Amino acid sequence: MDFEEFMDYIIFKNISVRNKYPNLNIQESDLITVLMASFLDKFESRLSLEFYDNFISEEEIDSVVENYDFNQIRNEVTFNFIIPEEIEELETKVKIKNNGKIFIIHKNDADPFPSNPHAHWLDSNLKIDLSNGKCYHIRKHIKTLSTKEFKEIREKADALGVELPKLT
Repeated sequence: MDFEEFMDYIIFKNISVRNKYPNLNIQESDLITVLMASFLDKFESRLSLEFYDNFISEEEIDSVVENYDFNQIRNEVTFNFIIPEEIEELETKVKIKNNGKIFIIHKNDADPFPSNPHAHWLDSNLKIDLSNGKCYHIRKHIKTLSTKEFKEIREKADALGVELPKLT
């Protein structure tokens, strides 16, 4: 199932969840959050964005959604917790907005592909190689950013203190 099929299925599943829990205003993002929590350990992911790089079958989605009590989705627990330094470093990230697009660069991303660091283009689920502007879904080259946009992203990242890879 590719990303578009995944999102189509999430939209489809959200209809049944909203019918079952009409007073909760469940959104597709809620379903994705539940799936992320359910599968990050299975995929041994350290970052939530890595979730989208893995295959989940419709049967696995169905199993999680059917067995989850969405009445708990809005419950929040607040407590004082000191984040260990290793985790704090891992989650250090920079958000860049460019031409209406949002890019996230994790300063200590566990996955060095396609460059170290690289940007995550949120709306398209693509990883951007910051050495050449090539865009990847999983490990497949999909497109390349325009020279102008690539230069703007690198300039903004540099201004925010991101140590960028050499241009290739």
